[in-house]
Amino acid sequence: RLPGLSVAPGARAAERELLARVRRLASAARSERALLALPVRVVVPSHALRLHVAARLAAGGALAGVVVQTLPALAREALERSGSAAPRGGSLALPLLVARAARREPALRMLENLRDGWEVAAATVRDLLDAGIDDEVARAAAERLAELPSGPDTERAGALLRVAVVAQAELVRLGLGRPANVLRAAREALLTDPALAVPARAVL
Repeated sequence: RLPGLSVAPGARAAERELLARVRRLASAARSERALLALPVRVVVPSHALRLHVAARLAAGGALAGVVVQTLPALAREALERSGSAAPRGGSLALPLLVARAARREPALRMLENLRDGWEVAAATVRDLLDAGIDDEVARAAAERLAELPSGPDTERAGALLRVAVVAQAELVRLGLGRPANVLRAAREALLTDPALAVPARAVL
């Protein structure tokens, strides 16, 4: 088990453990007020879960110095604290960038004749970008594809890899970003200076 990692046998057990840990930290702050200088951060994946956890914590009494926030919100805050603007607008631009790059790929031109054909390509590219594909990963994947029997499927897969790399480069050039880009940039900020990016007494 990794240091600081807690494993629970289900969602309710995880929630009970989380609430208990937050209340122990809050109790310590009541005894030593200087601890309130840094917040206890509870990070959750969605807005709905943030509301739920905040309500459960509030039901047990006011908890000064406890912040419940989503992972995207924490990532944006980390970038702002590190002096970097969170890149935005990429989600809207991505389908256009994919369509433009895909038209240059012979193996993908058939998508132009299909209803929502470019959106199908954009969905695949979106998944690749969310998985963190970059030039190095794309090259490695292309090498593996080259080991497979040649055919339309492998040609389309290779073309989509190239389109993903081109689209990502264009997003960077235009200063646009998607949620995955924000998370990656926030990770770099956190690795560079964690105390600056995410000041906290504890992160749960």
